[in-house]
Amino acid sequence: MTILARRFTILCLAMSVFAVGLTMVVQNSDRRSPARTIGLGAPCPQPSGVYCRIAL
Repeated sequence: MTILARRFTILCLAMSVFAVGLTMVVQNSDRRSPARTIGLGAPCPQPSGVYCRIAL
């Protein structure tokens, strides 16, 4: 029974590390500016806004 509990503990720890890593990836990709995801041909809804910067 202790072997089963040990394996379950290791499995839970591995799954939690994977979940934390996946959460970090999702949060990082969510922080991208909407102007980059819209594309170059889309008009800017607020020209004086934060996301409407001219890319050089």
